[in-house]
Amino acid sequence: MKIGIGCDHILERDKSIEMVEALCALFPEAEIYTLAHRPKQVLGPLERKKIHSTFLSHKVSNHDDLKKYSYLVPTAAKNLHITCSLDVFIDVSSGLSHGLKTCKKTKRFSYLLDVRGDSGSKGILNKIFSAYLESWKKKNLLDNRTLWVETPELEKSLKEIGRESKVLRPFVKIEDFKVIKAKGFTHSAFLVNAYSLNCQRAKQIADELKKKKLKFKFIGSDEHLADLKKALGEDIFFGEKCHGELAPLLSSAAGLIDFDKHPYSPLALECLASGRPVLKNGDEESSKELTGLIPFEDLNDLFKKLPSLSNESWTDKSEELRRGVVKFNEARFKTQVKKFLES
Repeated sequence: MKIGIGCDHILERDKSIEMVEALCALFPEAEIYTLAHRPKQVLGPLERKKIHSTFLSHKVSNHDDLKKYSYLVPTAAKNLHITCSLDVFIDVSSGLSHGLKTCKKTKRFSYLLDVRGDSGSKGILNKIFSAYLESWKKKNLLDNRTLWVETPELEKSLKEIGRESKVLRPFVKIEDFKVIKAKGFTHSAFLVNAYSLNCQRAKQIADELKKKKLKFKFIGSDEHLADLKKALGEDIFFGEKCHGELAPLLSSAAGLIDFDKHPYSPLALECLASGRPVLKNGDEESSKELTGLIPFEDLNDLFKKLPSLSNESWTDKSEELRRGVVKFNEARFKTQVKKFLES
């Protein structure tokens, strides 16, 4: 069986790249089709694959650039040739690479990502054409392909417009994160997920934590907070870390403050896998499913519940927190993909 794999971009590492890597491990002979690719910009096994991309590769260098030029995506997708010799084509996308065209005989599977926590900027032309782009994305999702989704919420939303889908849970590299019980870990500093914060919200959090004389660091992608980094100082921003650097930071923290709207945000799952609790904005459903995930409604509610992260009883529950996220592992993801393809 000849398989092709599609994605929005290969520009910077994110959860979609890890999913594409997992699919490539399942199907080592598969070639990749993407809207934009910059060689050697994403380190790892994908660079050893044959990658086909569009003219957008010459216009964009990161995820935010792709958003600015997303009004060009329908044209780019239409003009990328995908061979008719493929038996199966699987794409992982926020809705963009779902528009890549395959031949009628090619069986199509699309994995729709939940991008509620996405913080990137949009260009003026993308804003002008946003209604057209959303209509185009929706049209592609309503064809006869098999659709997989990350979350039950997405499944429910699609059902409301008459589109059936199957939930395929995302994964994190659980094996990279351990419960580390070291004498030097005081669990006194808080980590704040920078990814889905704007400058105003991030400053409010920083000001309040300083006022309460609490130790903290922002962690995760923070390019969009460049102005705030200048104002507050680079030293309180860890930025993005590889798993080897991230694991001990999470294990030694009091816990994570997370405003990412995605119910299974990678950093939250990685923190729980490290045995530390998470304060997560407005996520009652996930808190019922995951031990150590504490929902909060707004900033006032966040600071009321903040002392609960400093409670040392979490150290005694660390293994319980980790067990709750074991189901979000890569092996299970691959097994489900195989099962769905065979059904």
